[in-house]
Amino acid sequence: MTMKRTTQKAVFFAMASLAIVCICSSGCQKDDDDMSNVKKVTIQDDRAGTFHLYNLSTNNEIVGESGYVITGDELKFEFIPNKEYAHFDFQTSYSIKQGSKERNIDSPYISGADEDDIIVMKATCDKQSSDTTYHLSAIRTFKIRKPQYYSSLSYYLGISPDLQPFVTPEITYSDDAGNQHTQLLTDDLFEQPKSFEMDGTTYWGDYSWRKTIQYFKWGIDCGMSVRYIPKSDVALTKEAYEFDQGLSVTSGSSNGEGPNGELVFKTFQWISLSVTINIGADKTTDDGLIKKEFVQEYIDKLVSTPQHVKLHISEDGNITKIEE
Repeated sequence: MTMKRTTQKAVFFAMASLAIVCICSSGCQKDDDDMSNVKKVTIQDDRAGTFHLYNLSTNNEIVGESGYVITGDELKFEFIPNKEYAHFDFQTSYSIKQGSKERNIDSPYISGADEDDIIVMKATCDKQSSDTTYHLSAIRTFKIRKPQYYSSLSYYLGISPDLQPFVTPEITYSDDAGNQHTQLLTDDLFEQPKSFEMDGTTYWGDYSWRKTIQYFKWGIDCGMSVRYIPKSDVALTKEAYEFDQGLSVTSGSSNGEGPNGELVFKTFQWISLSVTINIGADKTTDDGLIKKEFVQEYIDKLVSTPQHVKLHISEDGNITKIEE
């Protein structure tokens, strides 16, 4: 009897061990199946971002598939991936097509492009993760056109260092199609003041902003205006302030062929549009500085006094100021 019971126990344990082995084998096989069933996704996006093209000579972005570029203008290319691909490492390349020939550009800058040149901008990214394969790309082409004639006007806006913390300028200008463009000039868009020596004394210049606008039509009115938007919660830390501001046209020219085929080159005389805000002699120091207690009155008057210049480009390229 004792041997029979021992045999029965051995058989029982052997069967139990076999069952455990089977269960374990089944579970391990299921994990292998899960790994083999991972879905592999391929994402192909041929619009994975946007190329931006800037004319550094005029401080403007160029939009569209073609446009005027004047000889000597420097262009810059920039690729910005879409938000979902912002952390991907894109490879960019640039080239110029001239008829059937194409040459690579080593950097995202170019100057001296010719009529009918086509700039080709490309970006690509191939990326593999555990479950996804990415094939991403973007492309933009831009055809350069040379104008028969054009006018170019350079605008300048200066703000004294004392005034800059109190206001933000907003400029509005018109293009050659008569469209109005408005831009808020935040602090980062201004050139920092530079110091200069005079009679042993150090002086500081203004915060400055410059913009050149090109017009490819003649017989139009154009110009620029500026208004000042007050900043909030500015602490008064000085007893008197030197406030100065002004919008100027620093240069202008017309170039090209006139309406009768004649060669045209005309220049425009520099004009300044600095506006004086009068608040009364008793509110300023002997040096013309605004006393601390009258700063807000000055700012209020400046905000309500927009500055503007109106110009006319005649049919033969003459640039004149339109008197108010």
